[in-house]
Amino acid sequence: MERTSQQKGKFAEFLVFSKLIEEGADLYLPVIDTGIDAVVRQKDGTYKEIQVKSTEKEWSLAAWVPDNLQLLRRRFIVWVDMSKSKENPEIWVFPGEIFKDYSTKIGAEQNFTHRRLDLGGTRRGDDQPRCVLLNKYCDAWRLLTGDIRGESKRGEASLT
Repeated sequence: MERTSQQKGKFAEFLVFSKLIEEGADLYLPVIDTGIDAVVRQKDGTYKEIQVKSTEKEWSLAAWVPDNLQLLRRRFIVWVDMSKSKENPEIWVFPGEIFKDYSTKIGAEQNFTHRRLDLGGTRRGDDQPRCVLLNKYCDAWRLLTGDIRGESKRGEASLT
């Protein structure tokens, strides 16, 4: 039976939560949905807000990001790309500022901007597609956990 859109979204959220726990993160889940799917306490005691998004359409993602720079700096868009594999998807961890810089505005509402990121496309002035330029954000769990050693709990080297 085909999963509904809500089921796909929850699957992506729980996948991200399990990966963060595997990486040793302190993870907090809000009771009320305000656009933040989780909060992570980093090793230095600071907190990062996570918005999990999933897609089965290759290289395309849309998300709401805050216009307020202070909020944007602590917001992360975690993109679960199930276009190639639903059971073993690619997971991208984008800081809010990076997501905003590389995405296109498609709407706005009450201090938030709706933006679309097309990883297959090339940004004006760049000579490579966004997927190449942003490759360091694929599986970049260290950005959320604050693990500056560059090594995940599984012993794999993280990108720096």
